[in-house]
This record gives sequence, C-alpha cells and structure tokens, in this order.
Amino acid sequence: MTERIDVPGSAQHTSGGGAQLGLALLSGIGFWLPVVLIGWGALDAIHAALIILVAGLSILAGVQTDWLSLRLPRGADAFSTQLSAVSLLTAIIAPLDFRYWHLSDSVPGWLRWTALALAVIGYGLRWAAVRVNPFFAGLIATQPERGHTAISSGPYALVRHPAYLGVLLGVLFEPLALNSWLSLLPGLVAAVAVVMRTVREDAALRGSLPGYADYTERVRARLVPGLW
Repeated sequence: MTERIDVPGSAQHTSGGGAQLGLALLSGIGFWLPVVLIGWGALDAIHAALIILVAGLSILAGVQTDWLSLRLPRGADAFSTQLSAVSLLTAIIAPLDFRYWHLSDSVPGWLRWTALALAVIGYGLRWAAVRVNPFFAGLIATQPERGHTAISSGPYALVRHPAYLGVLLGVLFEPLALNSWLSLLPGLVAAVAVVMRTVREDAALRGSLPGYADYTERVRARLVPGLW
C-alpha cells in the first residue's frame, strides 16, 4: 500500500479524482483571470500575449501534477491549496496595483522580461520533474507497492526538489513580471512555505525512501545548486 509520511505542519485531506483535476484547473484559471480582467487595459500587446502563454503553461503544469498524484488514493495535502490561496492574492493585488493604485508599478522593463523568462523556466522545471519521476505525487508519501526509489535523472540530477524550485521561481518572479512590487509580498510568504516544505520533505524521505540517503550524498543541493 501507499505509505503516507506524517510530517508536522502538512495537514492531509482527501479528494476524488474529478475534484482534484477541477481544483487544478480552477487554481490556474483563478490566478490569471483577475490579471486579465482587471489589468488588461494596462498591458501592452506583446506582454499580454506572453502572460497568456505563461497562464496556459501554469494551468497545464497544475493539471499534470494533480493528474499524476491521483495514483495515490489519499489525494493531495493542504500545501497545494495554501499555495493556491497565496497565488490568488498575487493575482488580485498585481492588476489592481499596475492599473489603478499605482503604488508600486515601477518594476524596470528589463526586470519584468527577465522575471517572465524565469517564471517560464520554473514551469519547465516543474513539468520536467513530473515527467521524469513516475512516483511524483501531491503529498509526502512513499509507494513501496510500486517499488518506489529515489530518482536521480533529469532535473533531479541537479537538485533534489526541482518541482519546488519551479514553484519558487513562479511565486517570486510572476509578481515582478506583472509590474507590481506590492504583489511580491504574498509571493515571499509562499517562498518561505516552499522552503519549509522542502526541509520537512527532505528529512522525511531520508528516513523512509530506499536509496534517498545515498542520493543526497551525490546531489547535495535541495533547491539551488551550489547554495542550498
């Protein structure tokens, strides 16, 4: 059977398959719909088109992640829901700021484009992590009935938690791509949550997943190569 690893601070919930996929779609659409509806008139055409592209990538990445996590009968834990709530704050604050409030819509053009590129790279990392890891799931759990072992190929050869790195790039750089320093605040909260989640999951897997301890000796970085 699937063995859930009980980790402090990672409350669990269960959901049906259709509900999970619906949540993934609503999460992606829920982030970008306020941006488009509230801020459309203040976006130049090229930037708006690229943001729509990133929106599509984010929705696909979320659906793919939740679809693969359905192989675990217990569903996903509360972490993804909490991230979605924080992302929604960003999606509401950013367009209100750059179109109406003008409190912090002074992100330099070069930084906006760089941030957009890094957000796209983040989605790419998340997608690659899900594709290469047949045991990828939406909660901290092992799957001994499927021969679950540590994965060290693809992006896992660089960092131990590439999907979390992808999420981190998204929550930190999407607000800047949307030209709002103010909307970075919820992103910083989400970034702290991602780091804490990484610490808890890494410790849990060390003690329960076959081959993971050896894997950590080969790949030293949890999230950022050469740093941590």
